[in-house]
Amino acid sequence: MLFNMRKKKEHKIIRFSNVENIIMETEGMHFEFSPIDRVVKYRNVISPKYGNMVFPDGYFDEKKVTISQDDMKLISATFDRMFQNRTPENDLLPLPIGAKYDAYMRISLRENMVVYYTNTHTIEGGFRVEIEPVAAEFTQLMQLLKKHCSFQEFTLLM
Repeated sequence: MLFNMRKKKEHKIIRFSNVENIIMETEGMHFEFSPIDRVVKYRNVISPKYGNMVFPDGYFDEKKVTISQDDMKLISATFDRMFQNRTPENDLLPLPIGAKYDAYMRISLRENMVVYYTNTHTIEGGFRVEIEPVAAEFTQLMQLLKKHCSFQEFTLLM
């Protein structure tokens, strides 16, 4: 069985103006962004390897914030730049056991279509994971969203 095998595909441009919802996740942060009402829901997430740890009250609680009009313009321009020369994935199949997505974006479009961006792909018949550098625009989008959010910090004691 093949997982996330990358195929040569026709370039497809998606535009921020067609986005209904964006889910992004990386580095312990989860964002659900609705451009229509400018609301971001966010929460901390963890890797399964920390499943037996004790976290402070409220650490995983979902919070909401509204994005400013100025930042909406920046988010729109950054998103459009990201997909100007990059074709989103039509689907993502599960990664091998123990692997996780380094950078993940699920984009729901108004045409009842869902597409994805990730820098994590399987190779060699699904037995190895290849992680490409994260798209600069993905990082910029995360920073634009994160500046409006207050994530509760937690230090792992090793």
